[in-house]
Amino acid sequence: MKFLLSIFILVTSFNGNCQTSQSKILGKWKILSLNDREVYYNFKTDSAVLKGLDSTTKQDTSIGMQNLRLTMAIMKNTVYVFANNRDLKIVRQDSIQKAKYKIVTANGKTKLTYNRIGDTFVDSFYVTIKMNMLFLKSTDNSEFNMIFERD
Repeated sequence: MKFLLSIFILVTSFNGNCQTSQSKILGKWKILSLNDREVYYNFKTDSAVLKGLDSTTKQDTSIGMQNLRLTMAIMKNTVYVFANNRDLKIVRQDSIQKAKYKIVTANGKTKLTYNRIGDTFVDSFYVTIKMNMLFLKSTDNSEFNMIFERD
């Protein structure tokens, strides 16, 4: 009987942790910055750093920055809207993408996965919420990270 009670307490506390993580992420989140192996972009300060470029080739750096700024202009006002029914809307100035998301906590890490409706690819991030900011860190080797604030 003690064994069954212990299992019940463990399972309900695990589910409670998942629910807490889910409830903390609900709402609208505006992107503040993104970072990967090649670029860091801060949307709040509108500043960018291209990593790994040869600074002696000014032309490549100039073209790279132009392309980066065009891409970032599209993403500048990106908002992620997490709903209670596990629906996610990614709202950009030129599009709205719908997705389904899932949050799972295991081994002390909380993982957010989502796939866009009509797409088979699944985005996967470790998720942390601190000081009313949402941190998403890729679970693969791409070193892709995003930081959001509540909108």
